[in-house]
This record gives sequence, C-alpha cells and structure tokens, in this order.
Amino acid sequence: MNGLFAFIEQMEAHSQEAKALVIPLLENLDSELPWTSSNFWALYQMRHQHDPVIQQALEHLRQYAIPLLEYEEQLADLDLETFTEKMAQIEQRFWEECYTQARVLSSETEASLFLCNAHTLHESDVRGLVKQNLWDVEAISTMLRVPTNCPTCKRGIQRIVLEELKQAKALKTLA
Repeated sequence: MNGLFAFIEQMEAHSQEAKALVIPLLENLDSELPWTSSNFWALYQMRHQHDPVIQQALEHLRQYAIPLLEYEEQLADLDLETFTEKMAQIEQRFWEECYTQARVLSSETEASLFLCNAHTLHESDVRGLVKQNLWDVEAISTMLRVPTNCPTCKRGIQRIVLEELKQAKALKTLA
C-alpha cells in the first residue's frame, strides 16, 4: 500500500508541475474557465506545435489528470455528498489501475535491461558493483556468478564499465 500512496503522491506532484506549464496556454483558449477537458483536448490536438517540455506535460496530464477531470465534469450535477463518495471510488480504482500498469511497464523495462539473457546478467547489478569501484570485468563476472568466458556477458560488463568511467571522468572535469 505504501508503494501505491508514494506513486499517487509522485504523479499528483508531476501533474501540478505539468498543469502549471500548460495553464497559460489553456487560458489563451478560454480565459474564464481554462481547466476543462474540452480545452485540454483542444490544446492536446495542437501539441506538436509546442516544445518537447510542453508535449511531455500534456502527455502526463492526458494519462494522470484528465481522466479524473472528465469524471468530475460528468458528476458535477450531483449533490456534494454523492459527488464526493463517487469520486473517491473512481479515484481509488483509477490510481490502483495506473499503479498496476506502471509496475507492469517497470518490470518489462527492467527485464529488457538484461545484458545477457542466458545468464540473467542485469545491467543494474553491474552498475552497482562499478559504483563501488570494482572495474575489472572478470572480478565483476565472478561477483555476479556469471561465466567469465561468456562473450555476451563480457561485452555487456565492458560497456557498463566504460560508460561509468566516462561519466566519472565528466563529473571530475566539471568539479
């Protein structure tokens, strides 16, 4: 449950940031009542005319804020008590579905970060060891219990080591 609450807080914080970016554009469409689903969809249709930051904000709102806004608009004629009760149910179901979907996508992305599927060598495991100043490919292979003679594992580890070395060097030159 804590994961769900953290997810909701994070998405709502992102929604507030995204909304702050697009409200001025929505006000150009309707200065009286800018935050409506119809105004959003009109702006969303023109999203390719805006810079990538605005496009990302619009996409985030499309996924995490507009569905709830549309429900609110549909229930607007209800009395406050009924509205509050129905919105609570809708929000609970909505956030549970979003959280489940995000976890599925996260696990799919995580699975795609295997450096060697045959030995289930995971990129994050290699990066964790490199960040602990372990730079030797054979030592990393041994620590992660993958064969030192597997060319796929070896190339994957070498790539991560080089990326981390470049990043460390870049940070050192900036300091």
